[in-house]
Amino acid sequence: MFEVPDDFHSRFSAVERSYTYVIYNSRSKPLFFDNCSHWDNNNLDTDVLNQQAKMFIGKHDFTSFRSSSCSSKNPTKSIRDIEIECHDKFIFISIHANAFLHNMVRIMVGTLLDIAKGEINLSVEEILSKHDRSYAGKTVSAKGLFFLGPKYDLKFNIHSPTEHLLDRFKR
Repeated sequence: MFEVPDDFHSRFSAVERSYTYVIYNSRSKPLFFDNCSHWDNNNLDTDVLNQQAKMFIGKHDFTSFRSSSCSSKNPTKSIRDIEIECHDKFIFISIHANAFLHNMVRIMVGTLLDIAKGEINLSVEEILSKHDRSYAGKTVSAKGLFFLGPKYDLKFNIHSPTEHLLDRFKR
């Protein structure tokens, strides 16, 4: 539990959010991880995934990567970093940004997978420039998506209850 200022809002005060999408890449379906990962039985080219993912980094109009039900007024978001890690049959795609549009991460990952499989012949850069959802890939399942949490600006001076008590005793 933390004490925060009155003007703090857990959603709108965040300066960064992070998601990781988990892909199980194997010919056979995952026995124990089916409910918490996306299964893709194609041979995915991780070099292509990495090259294409780097094109998301920076400030872009993500209209091509927003769901039709997205109510955000501004499609421009800033991706700080994308990391792709492979561990045995798992591929972890972690994305850090100031904010995300509705289904944006799932569409980004679906597009990366479709490009890596050769199902889309455009680059991420070209799809971003189209400003049209029809050029991007499929929206992958939500079961591989994990919200890692927000980051807040230090100006909010968030303290745990223990720190708050210690501050009072110091006075």
